[in-house]
Amino acid sequence: MRVLKSLAEAFNLSAETLLEEAGLLDDARSERADTEAAIRADPRLTESQKDALLAVYRGFTAASPEPD
Repeated sequence: MRVLKSLAEAFNLSAETLLEEAGLLDDARSERADTEAAIRADPRLTESQKDALLAVYRGFTAASPEPD
């Protein structure tokens, strides 16, 4: 797992996005990975802003049921 996280960081992606790009995650997680990748890739945000935004996003999505 540590290697996966290191690779994801090197490519400026979340680990989930990296797994999705490799075809190892299902489509339900794809939307979340796409959103997180977009946040990570936004050059207008600082790293701390990205981390804060991701924490809020994950908090909201964790509290919501998965769509059918």
